[in-house]
Amino acid sequence: MPHSGPIGITRLGHWRFAEMQEAFDFTMERFIFYGGYPDAAPLVHDEARWAAYVSDALV
Repeated sequence: MPHSGPIGITRLGHWRFAEMQEAFDFTMERFIFYGGYPDAAPLVHDEARWAAYVSDALV
């Protein structure tokens, strides 16, 4: 597929619970609710910003 602009897609899987727990001190409840998205993890204290990031950045 030809590149159509300045934005490309990078395919990355979400992290496992153990990785999120170690890196961001996630509890199981937080992991289940917010998922394993490391770039979004710092935003979990502001649910509106987290939701906007997930909506705009994750495909």
